[in-house]
Parts: sequence; structure tokens; C-alpha cells
Amino acid sequence: MIKQLPNLISAMRLLLAPIMVAVAWIQQGDWYFWLLFIALASDALDGALARALNAESALGARLDSYGDMAIYLSVPLCAMWLVPAEVSEASPFVLAVIAAYLLPIVVSLIKFQELASLHTWSAKFAGIVMGIGVLAVFAFGTTWLFKVATLVQIAVALEYLAILLILPSLKSNVKSLVHVYVAQNTKPDNDSS
Repeated sequence: MIKQLPNLISAMRLLLAPIMVAVAWIQQGDWYFWLLFIALASDALDGALARALNAESALGARLDSYGDMAIYLSVPLCAMWLVPAEVSEASPFVLAVIAAYLLPIVVSLIKFQELASLHTWSAKFAGIVMGIGVLAVFAFGTTWLFKVATLVQIAVALEYLAILLILPSLKSNVKSLVHVYVAQNTKPDNDSS
């Protein structure tokens, strides 16, 4: 049962997204901030816990990706309700983040007919940076951290796209583009003449 804990945390994030939308809709900004904080912290926790428990699985990677998608796609809507001035001021960056997040999803669905769960090192870093940037918008009304995080997210999207284009079949938990490239271009030496 303990090995299922990471999956339960990811599933909790899926359930938390509609609650967060409802809380934002009724203009409860403080509640929303703390629910978002819990969602972002749980995103960091589930993967670390899965690795610590040696419980990494394709199901866990998919649940994590679905939980991420539910939270990440709800944030712009909630932000429009709770911090509309900040969203308006940073609207090109908001649109860039949405595009950078959605484009790899679309490419994955077109090429593999399923959602990629790459979880690259750069995506983990971007998740931390974006989490801090988004929390700063809600807590302090400042957008500059979010704008920096947007640039990081765009770089991650480019790496994801390159990985998706290189991979012949979809894999979960890919470390980086370099790892994929090396794996694709390293062939076992079968020419022992």
C-alpha cells in the first residue's frame, strides 16, 4: 500500500484542480493561494517519493502528468478571476506559457496518440521556477519572476519537442534531450569479425 502513495498524491492533484477553480470563482484568493501551494508541493513530492520507494511506474508517470495538466491549465483561468490586472500586464507571457505547455501535448497526441510523460530534468527545474513565479503573482502581485519562468518554460517546450521528434516510441521519465540523442545514436557493436 505504501508504494501506491505517490500515485495517490498525483490523483489528489487531479481532484484538487476543480476545487481550486471553484475557490477562485468565489474570489477566495487566500484559500486559492494555499491550495495552489499544496498542489505545487505535491507535484515535487510524488516523484521524489516514487523514486525513494522504488515505486516508479508508467501509471505513476501518467497520473503525475494528468495531475500537472489539470493544475497548470486551471491556473490561467483562476488568475484571470483573482489577479486580472497582473494577467493583463503579463498577457503575452501568459499566452507564451500556455502555448509552450500545449504544443508538446499536441505533438505527442498526434505522433503517439497519447500524452507524453517525459519528466525531463529541465521540466522539473522549470516546474520549480514557474511555481515560484506563479505564487509570487498571487502573493505579491509581482510578475517579473513569472516572466523569467516563461522563458525557462519555452526552453523546456523546445527540448520536449525535439525529444518527441527523435523518439521512435513514447517513453516515460526521460532525463534530457542529450540522453535521448545518445541512446538513439549508440548502437551495440555486433560486427565482431
